[in-house]
Amino acid sequence: MDELIRQYGYLAILIGAVLEGETIVLLGGFAAHQGYLNVIATIGVAFTGTLTGDQFFFYLGRLKGRSYLQRRPAWQARIDRVSRFIDTHENLLMLAYRFMYGIRSLTPFALGLANVSRTKFFCFSLFGALIWSTAVVSAGYLFGQLLTRWLGELKHYELTIALTILGISVVVWLVHLAVDRYRAGG
Repeated sequence: MDELIRQYGYLAILIGAVLEGETIVLLGGFAAHQGYLNVIATIGVAFTGTLTGDQFFFYLGRLKGRSYLQRRPAWQARIDRVSRFIDTHENLLMLAYRFMYGIRSLTPFALGLANVSRTKFFCFSLFGALIWSTAVVSAGYLFGQLLTRWLGELKHYELTIALTILGISVVVWLVHLAVDRYRAGG
């Protein structure tokens, strides 16, 4: 397990951050606390992943947004909700959406669809990505410190801790999915 984390940990964090995997980035912070990864490199990889994903979805919304929405009508309600935020709090939304579960994935797409300035989005995205990656990796790192204080040496508990975090994340995701389907009437 140790060697897998050392060998593929940064790649997993990069992919997780692109796909909005707070759980993977949080676990990356925990792995950094345990000495498997470098905390600064973990933040850098998470930053790169989230910035890349956000730029991709922004330009997807900008260039193919309408046609993409026609093929995914279930997205429309969430896009409408994000659009209301764009109309009233565009700058704040561009900084904070990474921390808003349920609209995070569609916000860059909706901002591209709304024809927000590319330069403005990039600047806000750059700053927001730095805040997000630092906060989530630090939370994982501090979680490791807290557990070490409570439990002592964590080597015996690492797999249990990681699986618990993943399990909780899957349950939250499934509940969110069920709520979205219920709201959509199906």
